[in-house]
Amino acid sequence: MITFVEVNHYLTHKIVSMNDFELKEQETINRLLDSDLSKSPFSVTPHARWHTSTSVIEFNILISYKSTNLAVVEITQSLQDAQSIEMAKIKIRDAYHIHNCPLGIITDNIYFYIFEINNKDHYQKCTSDNVVNTLLNHKLVHDLIYKHKYNYIKNLLENNGLKTFTKCFNKNDGNFYFKKNKEEIFWKQLLIQKHQTSTIYRYTSLETAFLLLKNMTYRMYGIVSMNDKSEIDYVDAYCNTKTNTSSNQLLNNSFISSCSILKDNLTMWRLYGDDAKGACLVFDIKTDSQKDFIIHEVSYADQQGNDPKLDIIKHLIEYDVIFKDIDKWKHFFKSKDYSIEEEVRLIFQDTLKSSIVKNRDWIKSNDYSIINPYVEFNLLKTPQFPLQLKEIILGPKCPERETNIYQLQELIRRKKLTIRVKASDIKNYR
Repeated sequence: MITFVEVNHYLTHKIVSMNDFELKEQETINRLLDSDLSKSPFSVTPHARWHTSTSVIEFNILISYKSTNLAVVEITQSLQDAQSIEMAKIKIRDAYHIHNCPLGIITDNIYFYIFEINNKDHYQKCTSDNVVNTLLNHKLVHDLIYKHKYNYIKNLLENNGLKTFTKCFNKNDGNFYFKKNKEEIFWKQLLIQKHQTSTIYRYTSLETAFLLLKNMTYRMYGIVSMNDKSEIDYVDAYCNTKTNTSSNQLLNNSFISSCSILKDNLTMWRLYGDDAKGACLVFDIKTDSQKDFIIHEVSYADQQGNDPKLDIIKHLIEYDVIFKDIDKWKHFFKSKDYSIEEEVRLIFQDTLKSSIVKNRDWIKSNDYSIINPYVEFNLLKTPQFPLQLKEIILGPKCPERETNIYQLQELIRRKKLTIRVKASDIKNYR
């Protein structure tokens, strides 16, 4: 049986010019340093050393994926005969207990052999042209990459109170996919609501409030006409990625409506209540979600512009977690500049076949001159719609306020509805 010492003796005493060997060694190192194996997250380390209790073992090259060793490379004088090939194989295998690499490579800078340390019968001969590609796509390498990614994902989730999701992924083609129905649960837990309120407030014009009450329909406009275009791309920009927002069809089938948890609030009157001349619609939330609807509080970045929740999403995407529903849930993240609004958003994804939509049409926005679709829901005949109107508050500067309160009450009486109407409690508004 050939020993480790005999292998070293055989390789060391070959009759060959040392200068020629050093040149061959450097050419091989340069070839790998110039390849994709030296590009992050891979790395190529020449003259890698392992320290044992009795000696220092050196290999010509170590190839790693992040902090995990993938393969050691042993450069020898010649691989043109069976004995020299076997000597090089034995040297790498005998030292496996030191380097723990799953793959070994031997080469004389002409021929390359890749073999699995734990499978002595599995050897693969490669040319210099395909050795890098062979290694990058080797099953053991993919398995090791998967393991490294999953360990990172697992630690990230556990460290952020999301441990229950560590076993909620399937893997395919180098990516991780949520198992059935798990992604929605993930988003809801990540975006856990601070206030758990069952009542929300929508500030609008008196005209809009009147038409809603008259027709008992609720209108939602396409996301395309949102008042700040940066909101649409906020998550993409923060996570340095691109989701499906480039799809016009997706945008035109997505509808949004904004409310707040702030009742009779001076700032909200100024921003959205027609400078306090409008109305505030008070809704009870019938449920936290219905099919095709999502209703949820918006999560804001902190005062330094950091968003810990989006940091989780960003890192998961970097480690190849695929979020199929991110184009819905990303609308519940906003920058710190809007945190004063304490917004609650309602999102509706229209399949164009949904029977709960009373009307679909298009309109040109007067504020932004954008042609935009909208959908309307019948508040009396659509139990799936998650909001129920229970009160209307007229703004501090609403014209003919007392008369309009009476008139709205009379309209409600004739429609046999149970909706309250009152004046804002704000007395001093400039």
